[in-house]
Amino acid sequence: MKRKEKSVEKGFGTKNIEGIVKTLTEAEDQKRLAEQELDYCDKKTQDLLHELELVEHSYHETARLCKDLKDIRMRRRVAKETIDLLTPVCEWKNEQSGAINRLNKVIGEMRKIDEKRKNAVYYYRADNAGKIIG
Repeated sequence: MKRKEKSVEKGFGTKNIEGIVKTLTEAEDQKRLAEQELDYCDKKTQDLLHELELVEHSYHETARLCKDLKDIRMRRRVAKETIDLLTPVCEWKNEQSGAINRLNKVIGEMRKIDEKRKNAVYYYRADNAGKIIG
């Protein structure tokens, strides 16, 4: 009898919990990147404003600098909104560091169960007693 490949994940499982922990970890990374982007945009804004203030430019060059200023302000807005959205998530994660550690332990336990289920062998209990299934 050919052995069928069994799907260990049916419904809710290890991958779901791993996804939660990964999302919480990535939220901190994304917030940190957004903070760096915000800092860069603030500095670039000042550079452009000083350029417009202190250097004489042609009409077209001034228009290009204004377009650059608009673009950098739009990037800044995206970074700021990202920070605003991720701040509560990151604060909650930091308050729940014990819970995150426990979730990681749960993931380890669930992986052990998944491995055990993957290698499980079943026997008929009624008809064909003793015959192996799978």
